Amino acid sequence: MSWNPVTGCLHSCSYCWARRLALTRLKRHPHYSVHGFNPALNEKAFIRKFKPGQWVFVCDMGDLWGSWVPEEWINRVLDHIAKFPQTNFFFLTKNPSRYSEFLIKVPAEVELGVTVETNRDEGYERVSKAPKPGERLERMAELDWPRKVVVIEPILDFDLEEFVKKLRDINPSEVYVGYDNYGNRLPEPTISKTRELVEMLGSFTRVHAKSLRPAWYEI
Repeated sequence: MSWNPVTGCLHSCSYCWARRLALTRLKRHPHYSVHGFNPALNEKAFIRKFKPGQWVFVCDMGDLWGSWVPEEWINRVLDHIAKFPQTNFFFLTKNPSRYSEFLIKVPAEVELGVTVETNRDEGYERVSKAPKPGERLERMAELDWPRKVVVIEPILDFDLEEFVKKLRDINPSEVYVGYDNYGNRLPEPTISKTRELVEMLGSFTRVHAKSLRPAWYEI
């Protein structure tokens, strides 16, 4: 399940499904009709209670750890999830450098994830305004946390050996790999190259291969 106490994002990723959803199908929802996809705190979300054993994706409609998010918002989220020590919470960001600021308050059972679509920095600004992939890989490798997750989705073309080395340095408990599902014609790798990546990652971590398909230019 997902829980969205904070919504919106300023990374402006060209492939963002959440922004598209907030501005189309959800545009009449009371929250999104007021805020759209601008960063906002959702006060009503804090009445939510969670059950033991549930797996909860926190803020799938935004980036809680974006540089623009006030410290008070993050603290409120962490204080709320601390009330449910038997629930499994999952965070995902494109700004993992901010994890370290709050690590002392993050409950031990939480999974800290990063989205990193490639190891290549050159030209990435045409896809997103988020911190460059190289920076994200370095910050996650430095992060002292036992449950780290990497999401390579939507996958962009990469340098195989270097990417695998950087991912190994992170020592993730799990890696998710998948292609774009929304016809954005991103600079994707060939399916054979992606399968080779999945095989190499599988030698040192658990890999979830999602929506693997030929690159759009291979079809």
